[in-house]
Amino acid sequence: MEENYEVLLSPKRRRESTRNQLGVLQESESDRARILYSSAFRRLQRKTQVFPLEENAAVRSRLTHSLEVAHVGRFVATSVVKKFNENNLLEKYKLGAENCLALANLVETACLAHDIGNPPFGHFGEAAISAWAERFAVRIECDASIAASCLRDFQVFDGNPQGLRVITSIAGVDAFGMNLTAAQIASTVKYPCSAVEIDSDVPILKKAGIFSSESMVWKWVMDSVGLAEKRRFPVAFLMEAADDISYCLSDIEDGIEKGYTNHEDFYSEVRRNLESGSDAEGLLEEVLSGAKKNSDHVDPTVYARTALVRKLVDEAATAYVEKHSEIFSGRVNELLNQESPAYQLLKAIKDTVKIKLYGHRNPVELELTGYAAISGILAKYEALVELNDKDFSSLSSAKVRPSLVEAHRLYSLLAPKYVKAYERGRLQRDKNAETCARVQLIVDFVSGMTDVFALKTYQIITGIRSG
Repeated sequence: MEENYEVLLSPKRRRESTRNQLGVLQESESDRARILYSSAFRRLQRKTQVFPLEENAAVRSRLTHSLEVAHVGRFVATSVVKKFNENNLLEKYKLGAENCLALANLVETACLAHDIGNPPFGHFGEAAISAWAERFAVRIECDASIAASCLRDFQVFDGNPQGLRVITSIAGVDAFGMNLTAAQIASTVKYPCSAVEIDSDVPILKKAGIFSSESMVWKWVMDSVGLAEKRRFPVAFLMEAADDISYCLSDIEDGIEKGYTNHEDFYSEVRRNLESGSDAEGLLEEVLSGAKKNSDHVDPTVYARTALVRKLVDEAATAYVEKHSEIFSGRVNELLNQESPAYQLLKAIKDTVKIKLYGHRNPVELELTGYAAISGILAKYEALVELNDKDFSSLSSAKVRPSLVEAHRLYSLLAPKYVKAYERGRLQRDKNAETCARVQLIVDFVSGMTDVFALKTYQIITGIRSG
């Protein structure tokens, strides 16, 4: 890939102009930003970040987390531009004032959208979908090649490829989704591979990032920005850095807010997870010393988070500039290497979060509740996958025969946008592709739920409660 930001920030879209529901042409970036923000608010509020079914507004949801990541992402991008300028590299990389602004906007947009495909109840939601697909794939009659590709998408289900599907196929007003630019789409993809291409030894290929259903969209993206196969788009490294910096630091505040730990105990554990005398320990001590010194004016945890964000953003921006050529040539799999103080400190914080926060009884109980709810919904809806074409088609009519009444009611709960996505190309699908399309319809529906709505839906369809 050429190290030229005029090429990297290419405004090419899948369709050059779209019309909104009122028939008005949408051409401006502000229009598209509003669509993305609107979709993010609808899909991410009241979804688990760490603590499920949380009523305390001070504890983060996927929405507040994504807004924080977007802020940090913009900080990372502007820090990169500043360092390019200090090294007299702006002209070399075609980063005029307009492109510098575009780069910051691009990173911010990618950060806002990075979790947009996550299901309710976080990683437990992903695990519930994967376990269901694994069991269901054994039961249904399906060609082996289809089971190895399409159904494999759901057996290793992850919010990342679902996010790509949301912004390119589901959200928005037509088959082009939000009709974002190729660069905007590429910037959201952490893992540029399909479920059958996962390679646990390569960090950027350790998870699937692209469903079979979006393979042609991804090919168009790669062709549009000049990206080689199984290579991460350069801007996606900045998005990932912003996410890594944000989420583990935010978890500390949330854990303290819920009374699971306190500032002193948490950072004492972090110290124990760092090598004595290391640069990483020195970085931590500098931050904690500042927090103690200013504790009369600023909450020490807030001070520590703010100071760590500044330092970690600077490290990430420095690494991006230093590795610029390697990033563009596809020879980098991680922005921060394991020897860097920032990497070691982030790892120590993540390890401490696991020890101090994730194992508490209350969140574990709620996670199990969420797992049961999603598993129960999927178990009910699998009946729709097993119907023959004639019976399934009849579900959209006003009347069905008595044996299909329950299936008809379940079908009626599906949101129209998911049904429309399913209907595209239906007449051209063979039996195996139809099976995969129905599984995807159900997964689209479930992954778009909030925690509360998923629990309520499960209770209703299993007869535990009425609407």
